[in-house]
Amino acid sequence: KDNMTLLDANKELCNLVYKHILHKNKPILDIGCGYGEQDIFLHLKYDSKITALELSQKQIDYATNKKDELNITKDKLSFLQGDATALPFQENSFNNIICIESAFHYKPRDKFIKECVRVMKPNSRLIIADIAMNQTNTYYNTIIKHFVKHLLHIPDDNFITNSQYVKLLEANQLNVNTID
Repeated sequence: KDNMTLLDANKELCNLVYKHILHKNKPILDIGCGYGEQDIFLHLKYDSKITALELSQKQIDYATNKKDELNITKDKLSFLQGDATALPFQENSFNNIICIESAFHYKPRDKFIKECVRVMKPNSRLIIADIAMNQTNTYYNTIIKHFVKHLLHIPDDNFITNSQYVKLLEANQLNVNTID
């Protein structure tokens, strides 16, 4: 939208993700929560129960302190340290899994997808907001790819096109709906 701040854009992305959650009355697993800002926002706006996972203990500590400052109880919002490619949950644990702008870090991304499928309950939804290329092999895309890859620390294997991403998800038995 015109004149949108980064904060407003982040909130709009969170609202878009929440709009596509299938079971709104069930807990959400957020994989790659960073400093937990999206989880605090989603909990406060929608009263969502969220378990948020992040590899960085520093980020988990920050998110937990922020949650405590806001007097949000652990049974409503919890932050856990863990690896997206080895999720610390049993099979069939979650109806709703979200991953907002972090899956491009996971190596290998295929292992992350397999772990999501493993912990998803039947008739569940995985919502991923991620970076993918619209097309390949253009000079412009090569320059952008190189710049963004180094800026965001994206592994080479994770810099794929939208169609390659869809094929990866479908190869893991997921029905795919894309939103551009």
